[in-house]
Amino acid sequence: MKSKLLIALLIILPALMVAQSNKNNELEEFRFLIDSDWETTGKWENGTPFEQIYSSEWGLNKSIIKIKMTGIINLETGEKGIRNEAIITYDKKLQGYKMYIFDVFGGTTISTISLDGNKIYFVYNYDNEGYKMKMRNTWIKKDENNFGLIIEAEENDKWGKILLNGNIKKIN
Repeated sequence: MKSKLLIALLIILPALMVAQSNKNNELEEFRFLIDSDWETTGKWENGTPFEQIYSSEWGLNKSIIKIKMTGIINLETGEKGIRNEAIITYDKKLQGYKMYIFDVFGGTTISTISLDGNKIYFVYNYDNEGYKMKMRNTWIKKDENNFGLIIEAEENDKWGKILLNGNIKKIN
């Protein structure tokens, strides 16, 4: 009896271990973000400079990625601080990535994320005091430490109204 139990455990335990490790593999595509800081710089279409720093770490046994975004939190004074906190997760029901962004002003944005070759797309509905539009942030990989950034709005069911051009670079 004991030998049958031992054999059963020897068969089941490796399968459980593989299942557990595969559970977290969905976020491996974003491993490059972990335990590093990324600086985003660019200019909005009106010429206003844009700057943010992203810091990321694993959360919930590597089933989510937690991100803090530091930037301007007061437009009048230029004061900087934590502007947003976000979570990236893999939605098993929808079989896709989601990002939940919570900002210092009380807003919440939900973004779908898709990967296509050297590009990462973040698509979301932007709503600022009644001004609504569908937006897309595109990260274009240049190398392991650098991405191009394009933020654009959808017009007439097409992407192309560029709101911001910038760069994202790893700073540590």
